[in-house]
Amino acid sequence: MESLNLNDLNDIDDSKEIQKQIDQLNLEIRTLATRLAFPPSIHGIVGGSAMGGHVIGGLGGYVAGAALGYYLAKDKKLSDVDRQILVNKIRSKKAEISELQKELGGQGGVINGIMNSQDLVNYKYKSYKFDGEWKDLLGQPSTNFHMMVFGSPKQGKSILCVQFAKYLSENFGEVLYVASEEGFSATLQSKVRDFSMANGNLDFANFREYSEIEEAVTNGSYDFLFIDSVNYIRMSPEDVENLKKVNKRMAIITIQQATKDGKYKGDTAYAHNCDIIVKVKEGIAYAQGRFAAPAEMPIFDFEDTEDNGDAGAGLGDSDYQTYDDR
Repeated sequence: MESLNLNDLNDIDDSKEIQKQIDQLNLEIRTLATRLAFPPSIHGIVGGSAMGGHVIGGLGGYVAGAALGYYLAKDKKLSDVDRQILVNKIRSKKAEISELQKELGGQGGVINGIMNSQDLVNYKYKSYKFDGEWKDLLGQPSTNFHMMVFGSPKQGKSILCVQFAKYLSENFGEVLYVASEEGFSATLQSKVRDFSMANGNLDFANFREYSEIEEAVTNGSYDFLFIDSVNYIRMSPEDVENLKKVNKRMAIITIQQATKDGKYKGDTAYAHNCDIIVKVKEGIAYAQGRFAAPAEMPIFDFEDTEDNGDAGAGLGDSDYQTYDDR
């Protein structure tokens, strides 16, 4: 089992520190806005009250301090130059917040609350710069994307996924591949050898319980999680959503079995909640999602003497059911 390492602690500390900076800037903006909204005499009353209460003590001290503060500030007015200075300071601090929010979002964080439409248009989401056939098939997805892969046995879905895991581990980060159906079998060993997958960024697990997966991704430093398959482990859509919460920066690839008529097994929420759906049939992957136009990619040569004409059938409405209704 992977233990919590220094990289995990740095990620946590960085996010907390960024949020603290954002909170402090918001407080400073509110203070500056108050100075714009009220005349200096009001500021003098507030400041004088606090000083009088601290030095003299009691209600009389607060009253005396307020009177002194008003006397000192009553003839002062906020000039146009001073007002513009305050406005510029507020704008500058808002710009700082915007940059910090981009950094927080780049770490996989979620921005809560209200965002101006112009900021939303200009917001830079961190994404993976896939290239070659993977870019053609999947586009360049956000760092915490969720991809669902489904297909009948012996059609190529596991081969597609181990090839994808190899590509990710060699180019983008640490991968945990949960091979619950195969386990640490000779078949899995052959795949790792045949596709030259062995490298320091790729781990395999033979977990058969959801709790084992949750513990591994909570305490580990993985950037990508493959679950092969959610049906075998009997994971619900809610379980998958929970994994997204315990590791917000991690991408998840769930592999699912197919029914006899070629649809994926399980609740329609599986499709509703993911970003990319890939159907694998007769050695070809058919993809549709948020980051690229519908596309297909050959995985291996597939010969089916009984039904050669069906190999070109991509994703249909019945395959991903209500996916487009989100």
